[in-house]
Amino acid sequence: MNLPQHTHVFFIGIGGAGMSALAGMLKEKGYKVAGYDRSAGLMTRPLESLGIPIVHQEDVAAIPDGWNNPTVLVIYTPAIPTNSLLLNHFANQGNRIMKRAQLMGELLENTSVLAVAGTHGKTTTSALLIHLLNAANIPANALIGGFSVNLEGNFQSRPNATFTVAEADEFDRSFLTLKPYAAIFNSLDADHLDIYGTEEELKKNYAYFANTVKKDGFILTAPHIELDSQHPHLIPFGTPESGIYAENIQISSGSTRFTLVYEGIALGDFMLPMLGQHNVYNALAALTLCLKLGASVQNLQSGLADFTGVLRRMQRLVNKPNIVYYDDYAHHPTEIDAAIAALRDAFPDRRILGLFQPHLFSRTRDFWTGFQTSLQHVDELILMDIYPARELPISGISSQELSRGMTQIPVHLANHETLLTLVKQTVKSGDVVLSIGAGDIDRHCFSIANHLNTLFS
Repeated sequence: MNLPQHTHVFFIGIGGAGMSALAGMLKEKGYKVAGYDRSAGLMTRPLESLGIPIVHQEDVAAIPDGWNNPTVLVIYTPAIPTNSLLLNHFANQGNRIMKRAQLMGELLENTSVLAVAGTHGKTTTSALLIHLLNAANIPANALIGGFSVNLEGNFQSRPNATFTVAEADEFDRSFLTLKPYAAIFNSLDADHLDIYGTEEELKKNYAYFANTVKKDGFILTAPHIELDSQHPHLIPFGTPESGIYAENIQISSGSTRFTLVYEGIALGDFMLPMLGQHNVYNALAALTLCLKLGASVQNLQSGLADFTGVLRRMQRLVNKPNIVYYDDYAHHPTEIDAAIAALRDAFPDRRILGLFQPHLFSRTRDFWTGFQTSLQHVDELILMDIYPARELPISGISSQELSRGMTQIPVHLANHETLLTLVKQTVKSGDVVLSIGAGDIDRHCFSIANHLNTLFS
């Protein structure tokens, strides 16, 4: 790795998935790391357990001793507004300031990067990939965008690592700082149109990224991906025509079994402890990459069966005969379709109660009709207020207005104060409950799970 020439590093927005992974890795490399985030959360608690001081007041006086001087390297996420008090303080003080993507690109400059790209599935595929590499005894580091239960975090640092698994994040064109040895492209749906403007521009940048993959490496592409790349080693997967696909797929209440066909040859049966055709594709991508690197089939079979998932990625929180509860990060119509379809396949005769929190005013506006169509695939819906993240409200864009176009199912409007009450009023014995969204709906998941466990004990 190409490590920065600093002793102290301060992260502004340290609780973000990508930021926290970098902070944890630098801490393990011996750096003095601290940071700011506006609230404590899933990703900040593991960092604090490593001894990283984190402040939640955007106040210069709150900066920990040792990190408020011009020699400190400052890392920020593009989700931080340009008028950030701390960011401007460090800029005026003369500190070296880098975007998260720039640090990631420099850190991984001298490693063989295994990049996972696409608008959906990056985190699950990355977590699968590093877990399977570990099972195959192939030394690797990892920087992933979610909490892997197997890793007990979102990063892995090995002193003898040959490879680094990294999510290639398209937001703010961050992935263009990577120069991967290999890359997985799981999907190219339109998203982040607040950054790119049009789907065409987004796909152009994916093509730019594909052309940064080393020529002696390879690119794996999922079905229906049209990637405008002249890379010499484009390898499709997921269909019989590609020669790499899953057959004999069998779905149970909590897992999926399939036979892996690789280069036209059936290699054996695999068990994925997750639901959904989209997760079968994610597993196919990770398995194929590992086979290309020399992993044994037996190690991959046992490794896949031992995969314990990623928090908020089709995560089962309650499993009782008369109530089931899953939570997922889905925040785009395509992802919502996949999550609901996975539950329909596993529980074909049961009612689905959906809980959804839209993420960003701009995304809600850009995919207005898509959200209305996708969300009506549940049987009843509790719709929360839009999570704004970095954005200001947009006139006419609200959950209330969104709900007006959903006339085929009952829709209830909720906020943080009323969500649990509405769950109690609407849930029925036999339901499959699904909470989805990329905002802070997750702060209610365990309260909902505890209520369901008590109500249907």
